[in-house]
Amino acid sequence: MCRHATSTPKGEEFLDIAAHPEAKVRLVSLAKDVPPKYLMTVELTLHGITRTVDLVADTAGPVADAFGVPRVGATATGRL
Repeated sequence: MCRHATSTPKGEEFLDIAAHPEAKVRLVSLAKDVPPKYLMTVELTLHGITRTVDLVADTAGPVADAFGVPRVGATATGRL
């Protein structure tokens, strides 16, 4: 893989992890939409700046894990 392709997201021109090593996502609300979709509102903190972001989550499951505990997977998309 190209060195530039792996270093750019962490570099100064994008996330700048040297200056801002922490990113946070906090769930504010979760509402059921048309199954299997959910509407999520999260607080996203990057570079020390927090913004509210609305996401649409697609779920898969539930399935039982190796211990029999039900688990659900999700993929969320949104715009900043």
